[in-house]
Amino acid sequence: MSKKRGRIASSLDALFDVASEAMEVSRSDSVQTLPIDQIRPDPFQARRLLPGAVRAGFVIGQLDPPGALAAWQALAEDDPREAELLQSQIVSLAASIRQQEMVNPITVFADGRGAYWLETGERRWWAHWWLVSVEELEAFERIRVQIISTPSPERQAAENLQDSPLTAVQEACQIARLLLHLTGRDTDHVVAMFADDASAADDLDDGRTGMLVGYAPYRVALELGRGEVYGKWPTVAQIMDRGERQLLRQLAILKLSDDALNQADRAGLSEGQLRPLASAAPETDAERQRTIVSLVARYDLPGAEVARLIKVPNLEAAEARLLQRQQAKAVQQPKSAPAAIRRPSFIMIERLRKVRRLAARHEKGGLQISDLVEEILTSGQADATFRDLDELTSMLLSLRDQLSTRIGRPA
Repeated sequence: MSKKRGRIASSLDALFDVASEAMEVSRSDSVQTLPIDQIRPDPFQARRLLPGAVRAGFVIGQLDPPGALAAWQALAEDDPREAELLQSQIVSLAASIRQQEMVNPITVFADGRGAYWLETGERRWWAHWWLVSVEELEAFERIRVQIISTPSPERQAAENLQDSPLTAVQEACQIARLLLHLTGRDTDHVVAMFADDASAADDLDDGRTGMLVGYAPYRVALELGRGEVYGKWPTVAQIMDRGERQLLRQLAILKLSDDALNQADRAGLSEGQLRPLASAAPETDAERQRTIVSLVARYDLPGAEVARLIKVPNLEAAEARLLQRQQAKAVQQPKSAPAAIRRPSFIMIERLRKVRRLAARHEKGGLQISDLVEEILTSGQADATFRDLDELTSMLLSLRDQLSTRIGRPA
């Protein structure tokens, strides 16, 4: 997943625009607060935050939000990957909200029965639950929301793409969700979940677990005929910022089994790594898919090597060779500390509009704002890292305040 984080920095202008809009929205009269226990996440959200088993228990009602977070914590104690995901996706955001409060409100819509469905902002909702249930801070039992009349898969997709990067599996689900929406083929299960009549959803109890927990609703997009999707790809391409051919490759990932998709999602495997396995999916049983995905994740295999691995009859012998090669490489090339990124402040000076305006006014007088920003960031007075819009906005506000103090101007 770390390979994709650079995409955030490369889109800094776009993110800052969204952050600025969010700050304007936060001051509007349409924003209010709701108790977090009156809001339910969208079960068909492409970004799946919870681990597979925990998500299953939560979606079908066996776990409440505090129970789901406790179960995730228990998994994280034994699984470093889950520990990293919990920290990066929830804990760090919760800390940012606790320190700076939440600038960007979530969007919700009424379910007709006194509760609300989440459209955008699920990570912020879970971060509030973390603050309430784990850190026992009652002040966060309510969350800032915008109540909208109609949910928009397009808006949800835009939020997902502007937030921390989606995994390849999540992108495939996002593409499927958009296609199903644009073709009018939102599944009956989606319609029932959002229906005003509670009995409509109750009728689905027999198949509820498989449909809501697994990837079957997204796989409906693989069945769409050429005529149905004609004229829809340009819209999806624009939203996803991908070419049609790349979108088709991404969508093909959904041919994999639920277990393989869950594992690939948690490991953050790329489309290139999953493409050979997706092509061979019809001839590869679910257990073998799961085993291959596990090996790809464990040894970070490139696509070409995955293609060769698929043809190997004895995966245990293949794993032994991979382990031996990894150990030999570790002996030959001992780990060294990664080189520090040089002067990240230059990127921010060029792309953050408010900081740039400050620089333009004062560098005429000989004050090197870039050096000042560098000093602020390296001293830890402002955090130079962010994973989402809330953390970005907090970083910008902190940086702006520090700069204003240094140059003797009010913020």
